[in-house]
Amino acid sequence: MGLKNIILLISFVIFLIEYVLKTHKFLFLIITCSIILFFIYFLIRNLTSKGNLDVNDFARILKILTVQIMALYVYILTYYKIDKPFHNRNIYYLLILNLLIIGVFEINDVFDFDTNDNDTNNPISKTISGILLIILALLTPKQLGIHDNIYGFKGNMIWVVVGAILLTNFYLGNRHWDDKIKYVIPVLVAMIIPLLAHLITNNRWVLYRAVCLSIILTLLEYDTHFFYDTYEETLKKFYLTNEYSFIGLSIVSVLLLLGTRLKYSTG
Repeated sequence: MGLKNIILLISFVIFLIEYVLKTHKFLFLIITCSIILFFIYFLIRNLTSKGNLDVNDFARILKILTVQIMALYVYILTYYKIDKPFHNRNIYYLLILNLLIIGVFEINDVFDFDTNDNDTNNPISKTISGILLIILALLTPKQLGIHDNIYGFKGNMIWVVVGAILLTNFYLGNRHWDDKIKYVIPVLVAMIIPLLAHLITNNRWVLYRAVCLSIILTLLEYDTHFFYDTYEETLKKFYLTNEYSFIGLSIVSVLLLLGTRLKYSTG
C-alpha cells in the first residue's frame, strides 16, 4: 500500500504543477490552500489527543509549520507572479530557517537520544550531519523570483544536489521518530522529485519542494503509516551498513559547494 500511495503522490504533484497550474491557476490555488487547511485540522486533532508535548514535539511542530507557511507563500507568489525584493527576502529566510532547524536539532539529538538505542545513534555522524546542514543553510541561493512564470531560483544546481545528499543522509540516519511516524520513503521522494524537476527545467526546485512537502506532511498527520512499506526498513539497514560512506559523501559535497562559491566570489 505504501508504494502505491507514493506513486499516486508523484503523479498528483506532477499533474498539479505541470497541468493545473498552467491551465487552471485559480484551481491550483484552491487545491493547494485546501491541503494546508486539512493539515492544520489534522495537526490540531493529533496534538489535542496527545496531551503533553516534549521538546522534540515542539521541534517537529516548528519545522512542519515553517514548511507549510513557506508553501502557502510560494503558492501565492506563483499565482500572482509577485517578484519583489521584500517577498524574495522572506522566502530566502524561510528556506534558511527550515534547514537551520533541522541542523540544530540534529546536533541536539546527540545529547538527547535514547541511551538504550546507542547502536543506531552515532553521535559523531549526527554532529557532522548537523554542522553540514547549517553550512548548507547559510549558502542558500538568494536569486529568488519569478522565472518562466514559476516562483523559485534558476541554476544553483550544485546547491540543489548537495542539499539532496545532506537531507538524504539526515532522513536515513534520523531514527528518533521511527516508531511513531513512517516517513523515510516519502521525504526521500520529496527530495528526488524536486531535484529531477530542477535538473530538467533549471528552475522548478522551490515550487516542487513546497508542493511535495506540503502534501506529504498533511498525509502523515492524517495517518503516520500512510506511506509505510517494508522497503523503508531495507533502506535504513542499508544506511546503517554504509553510514560513514554517506557522511564522507556529504562532507565532500559541501566542500565542493564551498569551493564553487569561493571561486565565483573571487572571480
